[in-house]
Amino acid sequence: MRRLVLCALLVLVSCNATSAQIHPVCGSPPEIKGIPQEEEDLLKGQIEGNAKLFSRLLGDARLAGQVESTKKTITQNFPKLNEAIAFRYFQYVTCVTVMNDTSLTTAQKIDLLRQINPTPQTTIPSPPSVPSKLPSNSNWTHNGSAMTLSANGDDLKFYYRQPRAGMIAEGVKSGTLLFSGQRAGDRLIGTAYVFDRRCPAGFPYQVGGDFLNGMRKIVVTGQAPNQIDFSFCQVIGYRSDALIFDRTD
Repeated sequence: MRRLVLCALLVLVSCNATSAQIHPVCGSPPEIKGIPQEEEDLLKGQIEGNAKLFSRLLGDARLAGQVESTKKTITQNFPKLNEAIAFRYFQYVTCVTVMNDTSLTTAQKIDLLRQINPTPQTTIPSPPSVPSKLPSNSNWTHNGSAMTLSANGDDLKFYYRQPRAGMIAEGVKSGTLLFSGQRAGDRLIGTAYVFDRRCPAGFPYQVGGDFLNGMRKIVVTGQAPNQIDFSFCQVIGYRSDALIFDRTD
């Protein structure tokens, strides 16, 4: 099996995880207690329907009102459900629906999720050890390769500085972009790409992750393509994978 090169485009979202059913970007839905399964299915369908409406209202002044109306309706229709759990479930289902909407660009997904959940710090606070911003350029390592992280506010880009031999064999050079995206506190999410020299365009998949150790380590995970029909450059299988970056300066 050839070694594969990964490239990630990260986007913003806030979700909490308690269930084993993990979405690669949005995490896991909170555990729903107090209502039967058929009501949970009804709740999910109601949120999904409204999330699709949110997509159509992107940039519309009516969006905020529609979001609040949806939350109020959920509280009224499911009075036995803990309000905090209902809100986290709303965040999760909305996140999944928006991330799976192929009609939106990555930038539009970021913008929409920010408008739906305008204060993510209330649900995912940044730990005190996380700096407010990264330096414009810093040195990192990833899987044996030396990397440069270019930061412009919350916009982040990792470039290979000295790729290891296996990556060079797959066409990676100094200056090759590994990922581009954004951060929100200590949380990262986005779209990753697997590259092979036989299919240079790459293969996209969604990832989510975090800053760790006071922003000196980054870990993002997702379901990466690992079985590819190289005759047509089509993905036919996936596996769980993690990208780990460690700061060296």
